[in-house]
Amino acid sequence: MSTVVIVDDEPPARRKLARLLQPHTGFRIVGEAGAGEAAVAVIDEQRPDLLFLDVQLPDVTGFEVLNRLAEGVRPLTIFVTAYHHYAVEAFQVRALDYLLKPVSQSRFDEALGRAREQLEAPANYLKRVLVREERISYFVETGEILWLESARNYVVLHTDGRAHVVRATLEGLLERLDPGRFVRISRSAVVNLDKVKALTGDAAVLVNGERVKASARHVSGLKSAHWV
Repeated sequence: MSTVVIVDDEPPARRKLARLLQPHTGFRIVGEAGAGEAAVAVIDEQRPDLLFLDVQLPDVTGFEVLNRLAEGVRPLTIFVTAYHHYAVEAFQVRALDYLLKPVSQSRFDEALGRAREQLEAPANYLKRVLVREERISYFVETGEILWLESARNYVVLHTDGRAHVVRATLEGLLERLDPGRFVRISRSAVVNLDKVKALTGDAAVLVNGERVKASARHVSGLKSAHWV
């Protein structure tokens, strides 16, 4: 049973999310909050698996709520808001989805389905990748990877100032990486969300200023599935 906390300053909005959740088995609401400080307290106490979080709260923003949580306490998060313009910031904090009010049952079901997939998936994702060169082998920590590039039967791991080549397919490697962190933005490129500063119509802009070309299909799918 996955536990859920709902945070919204409007009681009717909290009740609606609870109604939308009701048809789904395997989820149980363990707490609610109408403000940011109260939300932090509830999350710290209940340690929920999934969080529905409004952006604009009376005291602090939803983003500040997440920033006040320890890394091991932060639950899978779906933002629920009436505003489009927080989508990029939600992308940067690795939110699972971004629901616009008024939320329909079908859109809610889609987001919850993605949450269920992640909650039920095994957590043994790669923490580092072994790179073999002519005479040496070494590990690259996945957290250091900016983006991955397909090169036929090889994958190039781009870190800050260096490229590492491993014999693998992009599809095979992507299956072993945390889907909450690594996202495909074109047929040949995967980005680390922790390293993305902005997402434009045709590229992901990384924290080091590098632009990684994105396909319109993948960017459109990413925006529609995650942020709008």
